[in-house]
Amino acid sequence: AAWRISLQVPAVFFLVLGTTMLFFSDDCPEGQWANRIESASAERLNWTSVFTTAIFNRNTWTLVVLYGCCFGIELFVNNAAVLFLYNGFTKGADCDPARDPGQCRVLTQATAGLIASLFGLMNLFARAVGGYLSDLYAKKAGMAGRMRVLMVTIFGTGAMMVIFSQMRLLPAAIVMLVIFSAFVQSAEGATFG
Repeated sequence: AAWRISLQVPAVFFLVLGTTMLFFSDDCPEGQWANRIESASAERLNWTSVFTTAIFNRNTWTLVVLYGCCFGIELFVNNAAVLFLYNGFTKGADCDPARDPGQCRVLTQATAGLIASLFGLMNLFARAVGGYLSDLYAKKAGMAGRMRVLMVTIFGTGAMMVIFSQMRLLPAAIVMLVIFSAFVQSAEGATFG
């Protein structure tokens, strides 16, 4: 029953927040959409030509694939981290989790879940850091700067995934999980720049 209440609290919060924004915020940076003043030099673009240009642009598809890879890793780790932590760390080489599951594991499922949640919690700032770095380097070097940030974060994601998967000490695994997550979320943020 408590889980139902835990879903209702944010739902009420977001309904109040959404209603407040609807009535008290501007529609766009220029103010209300209906009251904006279009400049005489503003060119009307045909949305189909803009959409077609974006669909056939190689950079668009590169970013779609890269974001899909980053987000796919995030979804996979969010799904598998608890089992990896729960089953991957036992009290000794002579301990067999299949024979004595309660006594061999270092972590309970609840503790493994809490540690695994660190991966998702990195979203609170790491995605924004990736976007910020992408914007910062774009000012210095244009699109090439953005791509450098993206490639560093993508490479870091791969390297940290390999290193994290090899961890056999729990404290080191936790630290590497957080660093791995920082790279994953930063790569997602850098994709949108």
